[in-house]
Amino acid sequence: MKHKTATLSQLQSFAPDFSELKAQLGKFNFFRSVRMQTMETRHSNVLAFLLDSKETHRLGNAFAQAFFSAVFANAGKEIAERMQLGGEREVGDFFQKGGFRFLIEREHPFIDENGKRRFIDLLLIAEDPTYPVLICIENKVMSFQHDGQLEAYEKHVLSLKKYENYKKLFLYLTPTKEIVGGDQWIKISYEPVLQALDETLMKYPQVDNEVKIYLTHYQEIIRRDIMNNDPIIRQLCAKLYNPEREVYQTIFKYMLGSEKEALTGAIVEKLDALRNIGEIELISSSTKSNHTEFKFVTKSLLEILPYEESQKKTRVWQSQSRIVYEIVVTNSDGFPDKITFCAVLVTGDNAIDNQFTPQIINICNAHRKEFRLGDKPIERTEKQKHNKLLTKIYNEGNGLSVPDSITDGEFLRDLEKGIDAFINDLKEHLETVLKNEITSTSMPSTPAQP
Repeated sequence: MKHKTATLSQLQSFAPDFSELKAQLGKFNFFRSVRMQTMETRHSNVLAFLLDSKETHRLGNAFAQAFFSAVFANAGKEIAERMQLGGEREVGDFFQKGGFRFLIEREHPFIDENGKRRFIDLLLIAEDPTYPVLICIENKVMSFQHDGQLEAYEKHVLSLKKYENYKKLFLYLTPTKEIVGGDQWIKISYEPVLQALDETLMKYPQVDNEVKIYLTHYQEIIRRDIMNNDPIIRQLCAKLYNPEREVYQTIFKYMLGSEKEALTGAIVEKLDALRNIGEIELISSSTKSNHTEFKFVTKSLLEILPYEESQKKTRVWQSQSRIVYEIVVTNSDGFPDKITFCAVLVTGDNAIDNQFTPQIINICNAHRKEFRLGDKPIERTEKQKHNKLLTKIYNEGNGLSVPDSITDGEFLRDLEKGIDAFINDLKEHLETVLKNEITSTSMPSTPAQP
């Protein structure tokens, strides 16, 4: 018994002291208690509350002024160009004279040109008509732009006759790195929100205690859960991690394996279910050090671009001009951190490929904005003509950021919905365009077999 006690004592002496880190992680936070960390709508509600000078926080326009000043400091030149103002100083003067006071509209509803009902997260309308400005803010926390929403929001706002003489500013607020769609949108991080909270707390130490707690808790949740940059937690983690780096890396390697399996298993299960009901045809999946790919095609795409019966055995990559849909899980430090969706064109050098590929590329270039491909046109290089290489022809922004716990049921449900949304978006846009614009005379003579 003494020997056992001594052994336990020795083991405890080697165990790291997590008490400081546990104390930090265990601190009460109102926003975390209502599980707001990844709830985009609630973050937008908080921002609307803080940006409204007439709200019960009794801070007036302090937060709005601090927030937009931080935004101007990071993107002033770009904002001046979009708002057609003389320069960064004129941007600041324009907003300063307008008092940073706005009428705030949440979830502004409208019907887009395709009859789809949409909602803009935040519309800020200047109270002072002498300095008319309309600010459109799309807020993303654990998701990505999708379904051409930014382009639709932009088009709607620019068409509002009531505000046709207002200067327009479009801000895409997100902690993630992604390419922003639309012509007018400016991407900003959550750093200006954090800076505005810091400045407001510093300038108003006499603020009501309830409001101070509210601001402090929101400040904490952004640092810890949105930006992953809480300095105290980072320091404590480094203190624990650095001396035993190899031990922790081994733990992460083995434990994260089960998390990866839960994620890839959920994707495989969903794709398999779609295959069983005849919605898609699975092609392949592969895992590399920094990402995992799942490739498939829809049966509706095969009807638009059928393959010849002679190609059936080798149609995965040798089926000329085949468009392939991909779900890609990227890893950061061995842990899945992002899921993206896209469509690619497989190129090669043969008669059917030379017949199809230029036509598909021309169609995609004519619909670059709808397919969210950026400004640079697709070009088929000589190298691509002689190798079966992939060319991205559709970049669906309906992606997902992976939370700390992949086994979280809510995330896996969102993932399933994300896959459905991706496929529906492909059918609505890419496949509809291809069906309407690919000439029937260019089709292979022998249709695909079911």
